[in-house]
This record gives sequence, structure tokens and C-alpha cells, in this order.
Amino acid sequence: MVLFSLSLLIMGGCRTARNSQQEIISSEVLTSTPTHTTVGYEEPVYNDSIDDNYEFPPASKAQDILKKEKWYLTLQDAVIMALDNNKDIAVLRFLPDEKRSEIAVEYSDFDPNLNLGGHWQRTDQQIANASSGSGVGIPAVQTDLFGAPPGLTEQLRITKKMQTGTKTSLYYGSNYNLTNPTGNFLLVNPSWDSRLNFQLEQPIFKGRGRYVNRLGIEIANAGYYVSRHEFQQTVSQTIRDVEVAYWDIIAAETNLISRQVGVDESGKTLKVEESKLANGLNSISEVSQAREQYQSLNAELSLARQSLSDSERNLRRLIGIRPEDGRRIVPTTDPLDFNNLPVWETGILSAIQQRPELEAQRSSIYAAKLSLDREANGLQHDLNAFAGYTINGLADSYDKSTSTLSDNQYTDWSLGFRYERRLGQRAEKARTYQAQRKLLREKAQLRKLKHDIRMELHEAYQAIYSTKDVLQFQAKRKNAALQQLKAHEELYKKGQANLDLYLRSQLTHLNAMRDEKKAIANYNQALSRWAFATGNNLYQSGFSIEQPMQGVQVDQVFSGPQLRPVPVFQNDLLDSEVEQILPLELDQLIQGNENRSN
Repeated sequence: MVLFSLSLLIMGGCRTARNSQQEIISSEVLTSTPTHTTVGYEEPVYNDSIDDNYEFPPASKAQDILKKEKWYLTLQDAVIMALDNNKDIAVLRFLPDEKRSEIAVEYSDFDPNLNLGGHWQRTDQQIANASSGSGVGIPAVQTDLFGAPPGLTEQLRITKKMQTGTKTSLYYGSNYNLTNPTGNFLLVNPSWDSRLNFQLEQPIFKGRGRYVNRLGIEIANAGYYVSRHEFQQTVSQTIRDVEVAYWDIIAAETNLISRQVGVDESGKTLKVEESKLANGLNSISEVSQAREQYQSLNAELSLARQSLSDSERNLRRLIGIRPEDGRRIVPTTDPLDFNNLPVWETGILSAIQQRPELEAQRSSIYAAKLSLDREANGLQHDLNAFAGYTINGLADSYDKSTSTLSDNQYTDWSLGFRYERRLGQRAEKARTYQAQRKLLREKAQLRKLKHDIRMELHEAYQAIYSTKDVLQFQAKRKNAALQQLKAHEELYKKGQANLDLYLRSQLTHLNAMRDEKKAIANYNQALSRWAFATGNNLYQSGFSIEQPMQGVQVDQVFSGPQLRPVPVFQNDLLDSEVEQILPLELDQLIQGNENRSN
């Protein structure tokens, strides 16, 4: 009867009265129930207030822990709670949309720019000679002026930069001049001088072409995808950590129960031996041996209690629950078996294509290449050609002035060029060199990530097969230990086996059952790590990353083309490209930008 109660207690320690449906594992990774859940960026609501007078509960005994209010928790529910409440996700969920807004900032460079203003001024000028006073014999001349404010050439100016680098400008101004008294040399007084001016400026080398002028937009776009993949990586890591912590609780709970049962059974054995000693049927050595095992199991029970508390605290941290929560977490998801084992070749291919770190690094490489092109363009000659066309109208009233302006009789034409260059271009060359080094560094980082992921994948792959073997051996060991315990218990009751043999077989059986459950948890943790290593645990668990932030949409922020994915590089930007970039001279970089501009 003791053996059956012992087996039932330990085997049932990780299960609950509620039966949960057996979960299915895919051909490679551990998955949750495939309910499609979207991980968005909306801000969650937290209540982080803590009562200052709150007293944390003291450490509980094993019996008290097992009698706590039970919180039945499936693995899928734990993952969902983590995605909703995990503090790391709560912090990083806003980063993609923060980076996304930088694209609108870059687009604003091509928005029209409006300047509008006016300036009125009155001047009283003393007359110094007869010529200045026009012979009228007055001591001063008063002048009223109205025109453009300081900093502007006209009252109205609209400028716009095209994505080709072309700059267009439209100016309109009307200057008013009234001199009192009227001089002999003023034919129109008061005078309204109206002008309408069109200007066009086109870069010839530096800054010419759609590719060069859109580099800022493309770099911001790549930065958005970097942050998006980094957020996805955080979510994927959180799912892995939750799954590992979930199985840790199962192992820790089994260990606690086995130690508690061991303490109870060894306590009974100790009482039997003490009774025998009182009746002169044994010696003090048998009692001391029974007491030693009893105290040893008590010490292990304390460690098991702390281990379970640590495991539950870790899971609560991941799913965003306070540590002082008084419930006992009872996992209800059944462990998985060996029906499907991973395939190495498939795992490698999946990891290279789907790991968020690699996608983020590819976007970083793309941004570094764009930055290099932008700095190389800065080495070109800054030569700009411009043309202007102005219509003039002069009259003694505003309406006559604008009427003359509309007749298009009095016009000005202008053509010219402007050239600017810093001698030596020390700063420009240094920035280009830095951009080259950064691109090489990003390439090296990609190779490092691929190497690290391959090692991580290999470790997870071997862990699955090794823990599978260990689990099979532990199951056989448990059965053998159970048979050994039955035989020694019968012999002990008949007085044909000494106490030492019985106690050792009892402890061996307890450890065997505990180690089997630990092996089951280790196997499922290995499956979780394999799912993470292949980059599949997010999507195959039924979750996806929401594209835009809920609320303000991109088209409400700026008017322009929608975001497009960062180009996918064949073979992750082959290493041969690094050797192609390394020896490039500055004139070759300039020539490359000229070809793109054309």
C-alpha cells in the first residue's frame, strides 16, 4: 500500500484533476494550440501601485505550498499572458513605430516650403543741400516703404525640392515707395513695383538623381525593419523563456513532492526503528541510520521548496505577475513525446531564412550600403546650374502695377552656375572611409551571427536526442527501482533484509521517479530551444507581429509611397562582396554614384 501511494503521489504531482488535451508537436518544433494571436503595439494598462504597509509572506513549508489555492495554467495561456504583460515587450513594442515615423521625417524634405511676410518702414531724412531737397526749400524728406521682411527677398516665396534633386522656386513681391515731397527726379510717386519670379536650380554632379536623393528615406526604411525584427526577436525569446520556465515548474514540483513523500516514509521508518530499539530488537546504529536519512531528506525538501519558489517566481516575472501572488501555479499541459524528431538540414535552412537577428542584420547591412553611397556622393563636385524668369510691373497704384505684371511686357531672364568645393575634402573623405568600415563591420557581424546561430542550433539538436535517450533510460531505471523496492520491502517486513538495504532502495526509487520527471522536462525544454533556434516558435505557436501601430496610420503622417520591404539579398550578401568593397578607391565610389544617378 505504501508503494502504490508513493507512486500515485509522484506520478500525479505534475497533473491536475482537470485533464488537458494532448498537444501536438510539428515535425521540428514545440508549438502551442494554433490559435492565431496578434502581437500589437497598443499600450497596455498596468497597475503598479504597491501598498507600503504590505508584508511579504514568510517562506512556507512543503505541505503549505501544496495546499495553496491552485492556479491551473496551460502553456498556451502562459505564453499569451507573457505577450500581453511582459515588461521587456511592453518597452520595445513602441520602438518599431518610433522608427517608422523617421520615414515621414525623411519624406518631409520634399514637401513644399511656404514663406510669407511683409515689412513697413517710414524714414524722415534731413536735407543737407539743395540738390537733396530738389529746390523746394524744406528741411526734411519723408519716405514710406513697404516690402519683404528681413531674411526674405519677396513677400511670398514657395520652394520645393524634387526627388531628382531639382529645386524650384516661385517668388512674388510688391514694393511700395512714397516720398514726400515729391522730387524732380521721381517719375512715379507713389510707386508700386510688383515682381513674379520663377527659378529653377539643378545639381550637375553632387545631389543629382532620384537614387541619391531618396537615400535618406531608404535608410530610415531599413532602420524601421531593423527595429521590427529586433522586437520580433524579443517576442521569440520571451516565448522560449516562458516554455523553459513552465517545464522548470513541473520538474521542481515533482522534486518537491518526491522529497515530501520521502520525508513522510522515512519518518515512519524512523518511528519503527525507535520502537524496535525500545523493545530491544535492534541497536542504536539502525536508529541513527534511519534518522540520518530522515534529516537528509528534510534538507533536500527545503532545497526543493526553494527551487519551486524560484521557478514560479521566474515564470511570474516573464508573464508579468507580481511575485507576492499567493496562488500555486499548477501546469496542466502534458509533456510531449518522441513522435517527431527534428531534421538537421531543415533546421539550418529554417534558421537562416527566419531568425529575426539575421533579418535585422541584413537590414543593417542594407542601410550601411546606402550610407556609403550617400557619403560617396558627397565627394563629387558641387556644381549647380540655375535659370530664372521674372515679370515686372511698375505703376503709381497697386492695381495698375499688377495689371502691368499680367501683360508680361517687362521681363528679366537669367542663367548661371554656382560651384563650391572644400579644398582637400578631408572631412568628406573621412566620412566615406567610416562608411566603408561600417559596412565591413556589419558584414562581419552577419557572419558572426550565422556562426553563433549554427552553434546554438547544433546544441539544441544534440540536446533533443540526448535528453530523449536519457528519458528512455530513466524510465527503465524507474521500473527497475520500483521492482527493487518491492522486493526489499517484503524482505524487510519479514526480517530477512537489513535496514540499510531497505533505506537505500527506498531512496533510489524516489530519485529515479524524480529524475524521470526531470528528464521529461529537459526533453520538452530542448524542443523549445530547437523551436527558437530555427526561428519557428513565434509563428508555429500561432502568433504574428502586427504591421502598423494601432491608431495613427502611416498615410495619416505623410503623403507618399507606402513602405516597401528591404531588398532580400541572395546568399546573405556573399562574402565576396566584402573583398569587392574593400579596395575601392574614392573615384570609383564617385563613378558608381554617377552611374546610379544616370
